[in-house]
Amino acid sequence: MRTKLLIIGLFVALFAGAAEPKEVSRFEVELKGGPNIPLSGYHGSDSKAGAVLGIDLRYNLKNKPFDVGASFLANWTKGEGETAVIYGEVIYPLPYYCTHRTIAGLLTAGYNLRRGYKVNPYAGVGIGLASTSVGDEDLLHNATKAIFVPKIGVELLYNFRLEVSTVVTRKHFNSLNFTIGLVFGGRPKK
Repeated sequence: MRTKLLIIGLFVALFAGAAEPKEVSRFEVELKGGPNIPLSGYHGSDSKAGAVLGIDLRYNLKNKPFDVGASFLANWTKGEGETAVIYGEVIYPLPYYCTHRTIAGLLTAGYNLRRGYKVNPYAGVGIGLASTSVGDEDLLHNATKAIFVPKIGVELLYNFRLEVSTVVTRKHFNSLNFTIGLVFGGRPKK
């Protein structure tokens, strides 16, 4: 119950700080990257932090605080675990190491609370398709699944974005991402 109230309070605080959007250039491109934290292991493996890279293409709607666009995302985490080899009546433990990879294409939408200002908090969402795979000689397994990526963040000085997002896709491939982005375009018009 406390978590739900915290989330509701966060959104109320964010939207209470909204300002009239300034006119900005229509198109912007963001290059981003950072670490991630896996939200679960794969078949009992112990997942380790990895990396996320992405590119966002956005179109800013005229006189509105909204943007729409597309995003391409690559997400990696590491997994470690132990399986067993049975030889006769003897069981030998066999450690394994693998990489969990997610490559995704998404359609995105965002709401900017102070678009065109030097500090611009925002919230957004992306939906699309993800190719997920486990890279290990013994555990090769690929699948294409739907992906959902909610995100919140802040744009600073028109060119930098700090973002927290969650990748929700195939079980055991979900992660919490922390990225720093460099934005080209989207500056206020004079």
